Amino acid sequence: DQDRLSEAEASFKKAPEINPKNDTAYVQLGLLYLDQGRFSEAEASFKKALELNPKDVRAYLELGWLCRDQGKFSEAEASFKKALELYPKDDIVVGRIYRALKELYIEMGNSSLAREYDKKTLGLNCYFPRTINNYHKLKAILDKRGIVYVCVQYPMRNLEPLKKIFRGNTEGILFVDNEQIFKDGVSK
Repeated sequence: DQDRLSEAEASFKKAPEINPKNDTAYVQLGLLYLDQGRFSEAEASFKKALELNPKDVRAYLELGWLCRDQGKFSEAEASFKKALELYPKDDIVVGRIYRALKELYIEMGNSSLAREYDKKTLGLNCYFPRTINNYHKLKAILDKRGIVYVCVQYPMRNLEPLKKIFRGNTEGILFVDNEQIFKDGVSK
């Protein structure tokens, strides 16, 4: 409701008064503005976060998505690429950036760059450690019971990253590849 949104906004605005270098508060404020459709204020908040911390990858990502949604494709591309430059070693974050660039290039009509970034995600482990651990726990339970483990990848995603989390221990697992089926469905 509006009272809670106003209260949240006031809290995020107060945080930098307590700690003037609190870039995270500006990112959160920007996200709040996005939820309310206040795009110019969201953009200003993300830019303020970057002014305070030029290495704030999340601010670059959020700014990139905002620019993409507004059709400011070159600004979105620059923002995503800056995030990638700052955070090249974490597969989860890099995977998010690659997917953002892929989606951006699809929207721009540049299918060759979209495919390039789609291929770049193949070598990454884009799953959170907790998710990987849960996959392994479930496999152990199913192995004990002699039950075949059926793993299905997210729609339109390549199956290889899912297979990689098992580190070659794929015996007793049936992988279901739905990437092409969904891509065909979307294209129709």
